[in-house]
Amino acid sequence: MAAASLGLARRTSLVAAVILWAALGPALATDEDGASSAMTDSKPSVATADATPEATAAAASAPGRDREPGFRDSVTFEYIQIIGVAFVIVFGFIRPFLVEPYKIPSGSMEDTLLSGDRVLVVKFLYGVKLPGTSRRLFSFRPPRRGDVFVFSPKHTQEMHYIKRITAVGGDTVSTDGQTLVLNGESVGDEPYTKHTRRIGDFPPFKYLVPYYWEAPGVREKIERFAKRTEVETQLGPSGEPVAMQLDDRTFTLRINSRDRERAREIPVRDYYFVAGESGRLHREGFLYQNTNSSQWYFAERIVRSRFQALNPDGASFTVPDRHFFAMGDNRGNSEDSRAWGPVPFDVVKGKAVLVYWSTNPAVRFWNIIKWLRIGRVGHRIPTQHGAAGP
Repeated sequence: MAAASLGLARRTSLVAAVILWAALGPALATDEDGASSAMTDSKPSVATADATPEATAAAASAPGRDREPGFRDSVTFEYIQIIGVAFVIVFGFIRPFLVEPYKIPSGSMEDTLLSGDRVLVVKFLYGVKLPGTSRRLFSFRPPRRGDVFVFSPKHTQEMHYIKRITAVGGDTVSTDGQTLVLNGESVGDEPYTKHTRRIGDFPPFKYLVPYYWEAPGVREKIERFAKRTEVETQLGPSGEPVAMQLDDRTFTLRINSRDRERAREIPVRDYYFVAGESGRLHREGFLYQNTNSSQWYFAERIVRSRFQALNPDGASFTVPDRHFFAMGDNRGNSEDSRAWGPVPFDVVKGKAVLVYWSTNPAVRFWNIIKWLRIGRVGHRIPTQHGAAGP
């Protein structure tokens, strides 16, 4: 399927070239024909000897006569218009909806992708997403285990991440040391993975991401890994919470940051990441109000030692429908779904299929032999899961 995607990317580039050729070709013919016609039809603008003074004055004052050609009448202006239309077609349609380039900024996907690689991402393979909605049109296939894909995670939607899909909706996933456990069975040989250091087993999650707590069908999968409590809040003059009633105590709040919910189907406006103090007691988490019920909730993370005490026989996480569990191939040096949770389909950009350019950021430009990794240009990015394909 990766080979098919690569073919689609090449055909898309060919389409862009044809668009530019088709736009410029007729323009050249038009310019040549127009110049020829102007030379054939041109007439002297001066009056003949037999003309009367009145006729000469009328001819001189006739509209459109002897007007100096301006910039808008020039061949240069026509070329600017044509090239502008071509750029609108290529970058306004092909890039947002079909294929888009991305640069790899870190080593979390080594050795599949290296820092400094530039990859092409096929955006229409999973369907063209309609702006402002969760609908996708013309989907060729859904994301699969083993796909390397680009997305914007819910906790930092201004950034783009690239990871590998290790589990899809309905799968149960956990890790035991360096071993991925999927649906209760260890995933054997993973030749594309790299283990530079050991990190803690998963679950629990490392961070709390507010989005999951009111998303339909997601909270039930996530609530065992954190604690959410109904609270009463006191609002300040600005409308932000300044205190909350929790466990029969009043906690004075300090707001560390605020995040706005962007998904329309989530009945929340703002999430407040807060630290609460009540005497010697200290609580940290996030606070939000369900706009449907007007109820305020405080959610806090369960620390690993407490989670292990509650689950002495281990635990696994069930991936919600239309969500994906993403992990970097450099398993010991990647913050991914093990840290902040599953990836909703709505934030998926597309599938990475090809390295089209690669430079080594650790080498200076003038050492071009080492700076330019020419051997990686054209490198395919296949779908891989376990020892073989998906």
